Amino acid sequence: MNAHDPAGARSPTWITSAAGDLNAEATNQGRDAAPLWVRVVDTFISPGRLFERFGDRSPWLGALAISTLAAMLAAATQPGEVFLEQMEDPVSRMGKPVEITSPPGEIIRFGRYLAAFSAAVGHPIIALAVAGIVTLLFTTIGGGRVGFVRYLAVTSHVFLIPAAGVILILAARWLFDAPIGSDLGTLMATGDGSTAGEMLRGIDIFHLWMLAVLAIGVERLDRTRSRWSAAAILLGLYLGANLLTVVLFAA
Repeated sequence: MNAHDPAGARSPTWITSAAGDLNAEATNQGRDAAPLWVRVVDTFISPGRLFERFGDRSPWLGALAISTLAAMLAAATQPGEVFLEQMEDPVSRMGKPVEITSPPGEIIRFGRYLAAFSAAVGHPIIALAVAGIVTLLFTTIGGGRVGFVRYLAVTSHVFLIPAAGVILILAARWLFDAPIGSDLGTLMATGDGSTAGEMLRGIDIFHLWMLAVLAIGVERLDRTRSRWSAAAILLGLYLGANLLTVVLFAA
């Protein structure tokens, strides 16, 4: 033990790791980072190789911007009926009925603007929250040494997978002019309204793909944990959150 570094003065491991990552992000800007388009492609075809590069460099902003734009596009291109339904039986903050005088076209246009803005704000917050949860699970609780910024880089890139799913679904709906979804409930045509059916509707195949790639990222950054154990933890958390959501909305 160093006499100048008493045990009581040492910072927790996760704080030290996060500070080191933040310093690397600030000082290594532009170094040891593959171009954005290469990282986007590797997210889908070679995530292991992608995350290997995150040892000295943790780029995240560009990938997060792309997935945020996809989220904004998905929110703004919802069917007009979605925004009109929100205006059915409107009430004020005091609970009193309110008369809507705006024409449907204006309601839909304003709804699209508001949805796109909400996605622009909410999507990065979700990415930050997921990175924080992963850091909590595998670093703070799991005893790993990977900091928040590196997990944020992984999270920002894996979010490209559901973003690609959104683009594919939008394209399919436009081509076939039919309500097409990527959740298991829609794919398995389970519309009985049961708890199991609602749970299947909350499980998206692109989310499952994203979790699998996220587990690879955890394995490549935290050499003490396998992708299978990481995948089991992430999948359990995902299914648990889905079940909780179904139960709360059913109550």
